[in-house]
Amino acid sequence: MKQTTHYTQIKQYFRKSLTTLLALFLITISLNAQNQGSYSDYLKYALQKIPAFKTFHGEDSIPHYFLQLYTGPSYSLVPNPKYGLKHPGLETGLALGKWFTPIHGARVGLFGRYYKFANGKRTSEIGTSLDYLMNFSALAGDFNAKRKFELVGVAGGEYFFPPFKEGYNGAWGIRTGLQARLAAGYGNVFFMEPRIGIYSDNMDFMDSWRGYNIAGSLVAGVEFRSIPRNIRSVKPFSSSTFKENSFLFSGLGLGGQLVPGGSDMSNFVGGSFFAGAGRWFSPLSGARLTGMGAVFKYPVTKYKVSTIGAMADYLFNVSNAFYGYEPNRTFSLIATGGAGYQYVKSKHDKNLFVLGAGMQASLRLNDEMRFFVEPRLNFSPLDYYTSGTNDYRGTRSNFMVNAGLELYANPMHIKGERNRLISESWLDNTFVGLTFGANSPLKQAAFFKVDVDPRVGGYLGKWFTGTSGVRLSADVARLWKSKTAPNGKIATISADYLLNISSLMNGYDPQRSFELIGVAGANLAFRSTSLTSRSYLGGELALQGLWNLTPSFGIFLEPQMRLYGNRFSESNIRFAEMDCVAALMTGINVRLNNCTKEQRTLFKKEDKNHKYFTLSAGTAFLATHIRRPNAFGISGQMAMGNWINPVAGWRIGVSGEYKQEKGVKYVYAGTEADYMVSLSTMALGYDPERRINLNAFAGVNVGLDYERSTMGFAPGISAGGQLLFKASSTTDFFVEPKLTVRSTLRNNPDQAARGMMNVHVGMNYKFSSENIGRSEEFKTDEHYKYFVSATLGAGGFGRSYYGKFYSKNVTGMFGAAVGKRVTPVSYLRFGVNGKSFRNAANGDKVNVAALNADYLMNLSVLGAGYDKDRKLELLGVLGGTLNFASSDMLGSSVPLGVKAGLQGKLNLSPRVDLTMEPTMNWYNKPLDGSTARRGKASAEVYVGVNYKF
Repeated sequence: MKQTTHYTQIKQYFRKSLTTLLALFLITISLNAQNQGSYSDYLKYALQKIPAFKTFHGEDSIPHYFLQLYTGPSYSLVPNPKYGLKHPGLETGLALGKWFTPIHGARVGLFGRYYKFANGKRTSEIGTSLDYLMNFSALAGDFNAKRKFELVGVAGGEYFFPPFKEGYNGAWGIRTGLQARLAAGYGNVFFMEPRIGIYSDNMDFMDSWRGYNIAGSLVAGVEFRSIPRNIRSVKPFSSSTFKENSFLFSGLGLGGQLVPGGSDMSNFVGGSFFAGAGRWFSPLSGARLTGMGAVFKYPVTKYKVSTIGAMADYLFNVSNAFYGYEPNRTFSLIATGGAGYQYVKSKHDKNLFVLGAGMQASLRLNDEMRFFVEPRLNFSPLDYYTSGTNDYRGTRSNFMVNAGLELYANPMHIKGERNRLISESWLDNTFVGLTFGANSPLKQAAFFKVDVDPRVGGYLGKWFTGTSGVRLSADVARLWKSKTAPNGKIATISADYLLNISSLMNGYDPQRSFELIGVAGANLAFRSTSLTSRSYLGGELALQGLWNLTPSFGIFLEPQMRLYGNRFSESNIRFAEMDCVAALMTGINVRLNNCTKEQRTLFKKEDKNHKYFTLSAGTAFLATHIRRPNAFGISGQMAMGNWINPVAGWRIGVSGEYKQEKGVKYVYAGTEADYMVSLSTMALGYDPERRINLNAFAGVNVGLDYERSTMGFAPGISAGGQLLFKASSTTDFFVEPKLTVRSTLRNNPDQAARGMMNVHVGMNYKFSSENIGRSEEFKTDEHYKYFVSATLGAGGFGRSYYGKFYSKNVTGMFGAAVGKRVTPVSYLRFGVNGKSFRNAANGDKVNVAALNADYLMNLSVLGAGYDKDRKLELLGVLGGTLNFASSDMLGSSVPLGVKAGLQGKLNLSPRVDLTMEPTMNWYNKPLDGSTARRGKASAEVYVGVNYKF
């Protein structure tokens, strides 16, 4: 004990000695300072001077306001900090503040937060905060607006109350934190802020022996702050007309109802659709009117909550407030708030007064379009949206995250140079489109989940002005009708008026990349199965968003709604006694124009013959039987055509079809005339060297068809497209799909009309006037104009084929002819044939002697020009025949006939050609003297030799 006392005395003595020495050292320094100057100088050095109060200077002497948006995890640290760190909650909020000096500032905030406690409870809180801020970086050095990194100390208090709890007076607390800030520019700062605070004991609705709670959070966010005057935007705001600075918008929302006690928000999730219009009256202030409809899940009462209503909002442009007015700013932050009316349809119908507020982030896509996202809270102060139960209380609020597109009337565009829609021909400003998507009936304002079916179609239209146009469209689809007919087929035709909203807002611009087009019109639907009738007249509304990838080619997205009377399907929409079909379509749009005067001049100056000969073959099938594997037959076409200008042309020819389905044979032969349009030229301009071209055509046809032992007169109309590849200056290859609606004038109404599809692959031989016109060269060539030919062949007539094909029914024939080559292209030929046919049904033998007069056209010369040394040539054959026929059973007859065919000619020497010639013959009456129409045709193939002299 004594040792300890002695040690303590020594320690105290050491401290006194050290203090005395330090005091003597300071006195010596003071005396030295006094000896170096006057008494006033002594006071200057001896007395402390209060430092100058730091302020903002120069361009930085502006009100330094800021707005912070933040979110992050929250932690309950009492009574079990380990549990709280492993099970974080969430805090989201905003704060508005001001820096009074470079060092000192304050902010006031509004936040929402929830905690998870070790006792299993979870609290949701809405509260306010007030903080004092100290900028440690500015304290250590001078204020620097360009400083990238700063540290700020935070100390303040909070007051909050957990929502949806009755009999609770709220809780309070004090907190401190440290904010690390990284400047992304003059006006934007990203920050991270850890906080910890002590709160009143009732924060977790439990009393504890401590009498307090400890909680913390780690939030991160973005700050928008005022910028110096020298870089603040000062562009003028124009509002001379009402249309300037107005906007239209539409979009979708996702969120849910905030239900007391409903911790799992997925049970109350919902979606909304909204659309509206607004206007900015100044750089900071604007207003908008929004119409909306929403549907929410609500398992409490087993009723969905459906709402429809309108909201009027005040808009405050936060970005313009901090940075100055800039109409083309890429990103803008806009605060919204307002009031409105909502009609609620649930277990009980209600009319509610609603308040709402949100914060909109707007991204500029171009000078006219913006994309926005807007979190929003809606609150009904006077009544509940829904009633509750023992487990859940009724809710007054919902939270939505809305996203959509905004079309903005830019004053710079409205006051700029006005473009005019140029229309010099009816083909100018026409357009075509192909559509595909899905449709579904609406029932009580909701889609059938399992009744979404495909739809395909197309349209043709024309713009008369920059804002107004029309279109005709047709489509086919499957569409739910009733539980007994869930997959009914439907075909529709529509006539619509088009309003180009983009041109209405900002003027016509042929180079516009995105266009918003409103659609309204009449629709006529035909159902394969019906409730009361086969056809239904209705109305159509749609909104098309068209992205123009080039001035002529674009892709689009088009939501549609069609309304019919209340007998189109079993169920109707809840708010009206009507049947509704909703669809979402996408596709391609091609804008067309007639050729210009310069293109027409170029077309004429080429001095070319734009006529051509076409030959094609492919398949034929009923459009409604495309999914049947045995429904495909064969078809062919031969025609002559001519392009009268770079855009338009005509084609006239003959065609034939044959198909057999389930033992029923169908045969068609006829003529057709088509009007051709070059879509490539209309879209891209005339280019004679273009390798790939897209053409469209429409026409009329007439012919005879045979089915079920009856023959009928079959007129029709057709339309299709042609994808053409230019192989050379005189040869094209193409693929051509075509749809023909053909009537058959028979007594059976079920066979009164049919829709036939043809898909052909073919070749065009273009007549080259440059080469064909070498008549002088042809006259002076040493060639032989006359020829004689001898041929042998095989074939049969219509009754040689009966059910199945047998080689024994093919019989032999022979022929001889004399002819002359009149021009490089044309030949005349006269000859005689001997034929023998066999009737497969009864074995009857038919002998025919025929006199022929034929015209031959050298297709090789038409396609590739005259060449006397060419070895292989292709010729077309057209002719007439006088036939003397005798049947072993039915006697003799003298039918008249026409024939068509092709001749392949191989030049073995200057005098000798080897030929092969398939032909088809049609007669005005059967060869065998019977009444069977099948006896009116024959098919023959000849092989022969020409000797020229």
